[in-house]
Amino acid sequence: MQRTYTTRRTANRNAQPLKFDKRLVLNQWMLRLFEAKDFDTLVTSLKDPDFEAYDADNVSRFHLELTNRTFERGQLTNDLLRGYDENIFKHTQALNDRRKEPLRWKYFQYLALLFMEIYLDRFFSNPPGLVPGEG
Repeated sequence: MQRTYTTRRTANRNAQPLKFDKRLVLNQWMLRLFEAKDFDTLVTSLKDPDFEAYDADNVSRFHLELTNRTFERGQLTNDLLRGYDENIFKHTQALNDRRKEPLRWKYFQYLALLFMEIYLDRFFSNPPGLVPGEG
């Protein structure tokens, strides 16, 4: 007698595989914080190379664009974003002090740094707050 085993793989053979960006849980959490349906929506106007600089007050133009084009978010206020931007600037300056040519973050690099700032802030200030339904 031969047994037939049904595995998840065979049961889901006809199901569409999730796109890579849909598999990234932290990515989805971050997009919800920004109230963006997907990454493309979040970065729509950030791809302009003019944003790869800081203004006279050392505020990144990425930050200015993010806060100017969106309304105040419940979990991610403009003041919080400004603090994260200041941290990114401080770390960038520390790196640039040792370089001949200063770093100019591309939009996706800036967002990776911003996402890390947000995550680390939440992790160290309220670890249960990272879990949906807790904190």
